[in-house]
Amino acid sequence: MKGIALKVIVSLIVLSIAAFLVHYFFIQNQASNDGTFHLVIMDASETIVYEGDLEFFEGDTFYDVLDRNFELTTQPPTFLGIVIIGIENDEFTILTNFTDDFLAIEVYEDGAYRKTAEGAVLIEPEDGQLYRLRVEQVSEGPSS
Repeated sequence: MKGIALKVIVSLIVLSIAAFLVHYFFIQNQASNDGTFHLVIMDASETIVYEGDLEFFEGDTFYDVLDRNFELTTQPPTFLGIVIIGIENDEFTILTNFTDDFLAIEVYEDGAYRKTAEGAVLIEPEDGQLYRLRVEQVSEGPSS
């Protein structure tokens, strides 16, 4: 009897953790309403290759908006989530290798862009926010 009770308790704990993780990684980071944000994309030479406003809808993540507006190249999903290594449209193509360089996601706050700690799937788009995608060398420090 103790064995069954222990299995039930462990099962409930595992299900609770799974529900929390699903909420944290999939629901929490979705837009709560429709809106637009401004996006700047810079290549390795820091040339602006794209600048414009992108529309998002309730339930979108930052990744969803990028995927709807650009052709994305991604690494296979890992514990980091989906890693975007390339982005393109009719006017530009950026492809990184995630070893020597990568696409940094930056958000404009307090008068400067700062690199986010989250991947594109974990960013909730915010109406009126400024975002920047920038090719960064692995050895580079923070942007300004």
